Amino acid sequence: MCWIQKEIVLCINHAPQNPHRRTGCIHHVICRGIERREFFGEATDRDDFLKRLETILSETQTRCYAWALLPNHFHLLLRTGNTPIARVMRQLLSGYAGRFNRLHRRSAHLFQNRYKSIG
Repeated sequence: MCWIQKEIVLCINHAPQNPHRRTGCIHHVICRGIERREFFGEATDRDDFLKRLETILSETQTRCYAWALLPNHFHLLLRTGNTPIARVMRQLLSGYAGRFNRLHRRSAHLFQNRYKSIG
């Protein structure tokens, strides 16, 4: 656990103005459904999200240390590889929202604001 804390300190101390574009940092990512609505209501929704996450993590060489999927929000603990967290999250959230909206016959925003990233 100490090595993770050291890496977080290094990233914070040397972070550019926009830490979402920095690579090699650990991020605690939080994302909530719009108006706190559920977007993991069905097992197929969770399964699709996790498959999509696995694919994107592999493609971007991002490591996932932990995740928690709740009905109306999720938490991820990620360490970016060569791809900034902003690009990883854009791929994940855009792809999932598009599929969710098509499947559930929706057209509105799925997520409240932008994801939060602490790291």
